[in-house]
Amino acid sequence: MLAVSCTAVDGSVRKKDRFPSSISLATADSEPYGAALLALMRYYGWRSIAIISDQLGGSTRANRNVEQCRAPLEQLYERRSEFEFHNIITDSYKESFTRALIEATNFSRIILSCTLGEAQRRAMADAFDLKMMTGDYIIIHLFENETPGEPPLSWQRNDDLDVKVRSAFQHLLVLGSPPINWDEFEETSRLMHQRRDNMFGPTTTPDEVLLSP
Repeated sequence: MLAVSCTAVDGSVRKKDRFPSSISLATADSEPYGAALLALMRYYGWRSIAIISDQLGGSTRANRNVEQCRAPLEQLYERRSEFEFHNIITDSYKESFTRALIEATNFSRIILSCTLGEAQRRAMADAFDLKMMTGDYIIIHLFENETPGEPPLSWQRNDDLDVKVRSAFQHLLVLGSPPINWDEFEETSRLMHQRRDNMFGPTTTPDEVLLSP
């Protein structure tokens, strides 16, 4: 029996020896990023890591963030005899990152931040306020599920956080794929959209982009 899933949040069915006929139609796969994180830890001899998992207020972006951190968490658990890890749940819609950062620093100097966009800037500003920049703390940010029109992670937003975040970004490692040139991809997207309409009939308004968020 063929099992088809439209989400990559549950990684259990990815075990092909147990579920040989399962496939996922998810738009992204976080497995390589989990492997990259473990390779990075091995390279530098890091044996512990604290993970800050942002719930993002249960918004529509929350599932995307869960998927970004799914593979690292699963792979760290599978290798718990090699690495120590501590997962800290927070919600940037309800609180600052201060509590989570303090709990993280009490466990390890290596911190994996699982959040998105502007929330990551606020996390770095909170780290600056906690004077984490004077120590040897390293914060890792995953950036893998890019969407069209999404601005790259940047310290500069011309707001009151710029000075703090600019300093804090010196302690930030971004683990992600090379950025996508969406302008170059636009024509491919248009052709895909046109082919779908030719095969199945128009299902969207003419100005809708196939890969819109």
